[in-house]
Amino acid sequence: MGTASPTRSTPRHGAIAAALKLLGAALSLVVYVGFARVMSPAMFGELVVLLAAYAIASAVGCFGAAAVALRFIAEAESQSRPDLAAGAARFALGASLVAGTLAAGILALIVLIAGDSLLGMSTTAGLLAAALTVPTVLILALAGILQGLHRVVLAELLVGLLRVVLLAVPVGVAWLAAQRMTAVEALSWNIFATVVALVAAAVAVAVVGRRILTVRPRYEVRPWFGFAASFSVVLIAAGLAERVDLLMLSALAGAEPTAIYGAGSRCAQVVIFVVNALGATAAPRIAALAPDLRLGRGVAMEREMRHTARLIAAVTTASLVATLLLGGVALRMFGPIYEQAHSALAILVTGQAVASLFGPGAVLASFTGENRVVIAAVIAGMALNATLNLLLVPTIGIEGAAFGAAGSAVLVAVLLWLWARHRYSISIGVVTFRLRGTGT
Repeated sequence: MGTASPTRSTPRHGAIAAALKLLGAALSLVVYVGFARVMSPAMFGELVVLLAAYAIASAVGCFGAAAVALRFIAEAESQSRPDLAAGAARFALGASLVAGTLAAGILALIVLIAGDSLLGMSTTAGLLAAALTVPTVLILALAGILQGLHRVVLAELLVGLLRVVLLAVPVGVAWLAAQRMTAVEALSWNIFATVVALVAAAVAVAVVGRRILTVRPRYEVRPWFGFAASFSVVLIAAGLAERVDLLMLSALAGAEPTAIYGAGSRCAQVVIFVVNALGATAAPRIAALAPDLRLGRGVAMEREMRHTARLIAAVTTASLVATLLLGGVALRMFGPIYEQAHSALAILVTGQAVASLFGPGAVLASFTGENRVVIAAVIAGMALNATLNLLLVPTIGIEGAAFGAAGSAVLVAVLLWLWARHRYSISIGVVTFRLRGTGT
């Protein structure tokens, strides 16, 4: 009698995971609204900057470990190599722990030296943001392990949804009781929710991954480390690029405009969360098709990429229509002052809608081992973002920051679309063209 084959993800699983990601993004937005309602604009502006700094530290600290787990565990499972899957899982967790601790230490050092003057945050709040980094990167690594084991729904339930639900409880209580909350309290509750979700995810990995956790692990550190390092550079560059507008706006305009723009930016990020969810659910299939693509057989990959691009474009287009019609209503939930971000929100979502037409090029480049292309594109986008912020924020305020972020998103998408067309002769966007020199 043979051993049972590992569970495989299906399109139905991907659809459920995407729906859960959407639900988590919606709940996360509600929590963000709750923070704005229970904080003064100045305090909320401080929290926005704190979360931006924490997100960048997490990008540094995760060291691409989640992507390592997803890619190499999935590959090992497809080859019936549980020893390699076990090694990749342990490598991902170890790399996350080391890099996450280092990133948290760096952020804590920055806070202690110049937190108030450089980042506009209190020392206590800044240190809590640093402390949040370690459990965050570990839970991301566990999510990658679950996804590599084709448990995408379970990963989204425990890693994405559970943490948001736990954080929503104290925020909702404070909102209903009309109590004020500080950035320190908000980050403390965030740490609690993340640690509880981390324990739940660890238990889930121990249960569903016992087949690979009970075998003697085999390590292929060199390719894993190389992939993690290159992917980590992408994450860091992307983390900086996605938040340069917030950080520069804070430096150029102060806390209150940053709070207002932060509300609009957070609404726009709901669209980004959904886009990332669709890309994540397609990632195992893209990883499986990557070897054929490198051999010049690109038809199946183009079909997969264009299918994902159409889904993303449909979501972003619907989001743009909703933003134009209901964006003001959504922003009023944050408070009357935040309705000023409606124009900025519309600009941000328009940028995402235009960028989506060119397909998820970053996902393709990452799983074909060409992260340097993503890095170059993201750096170009970050440079455009920073330039437009410097030129436009002093004259038109938060709309200038929005133009910078939107222009950056479009530029990155266009550059990656051109790269895929030149490198593999495939179209990864909504519009296709005839393949040259590819097989079926």
